[in-house]
Amino acid sequence: MKAGNPEKYRGLEMSEAAASLLKSDPKTFASYCNGVGSRIGFWNNLFYHFIPNTIWFMDITPASDIHDVEYSVPDSFSFLGLARQAFDAANLRIYRNIQTLIKRKSSGGILYRMRMRRADLYYYALCSDLAEGSFMSGKTIEGKAHK
Repeated sequence: MKAGNPEKYRGLEMSEAAASLLKSDPKTFASYCNGVGSRIGFWNNLFYHFIPNTIWFMDITPASDIHDVEYSVPDSFSFLGLARQAFDAANLRIYRNIQTLIKRKSSGGILYRMRMRRADLYYYALCSDLAEGSFMSGKTIEGKAHK
């Protein structure tokens, strides 16, 4: 299913800003979606080529699409604390959305546990300074471009 199709995200969590964009302008929503990983910064761009869009053969792009949009919208915050709250909330949502996708595909067993462990690793990676740099890139905070 293509990015921007509301059916792709049925039953997954997303911010009000992402939900509003999906409803009002699915094409713009889809334009932010680039698969799992970030292309912002040298190391992120390098790692991007090695991060699959699957966890043990299960597609996680519905969760990563939402995350991509939430890393882009909104792009302006009145103070840094609000930006950091949005960053933390987007990361927690992708983690819970990946868990939801895993629960839909596997009811238990070794594959279920392996996928859940990989979801944990993705979440820990998203809590890193590299991920925060990707989130903050292009943002306006307190009326100024964030460095």
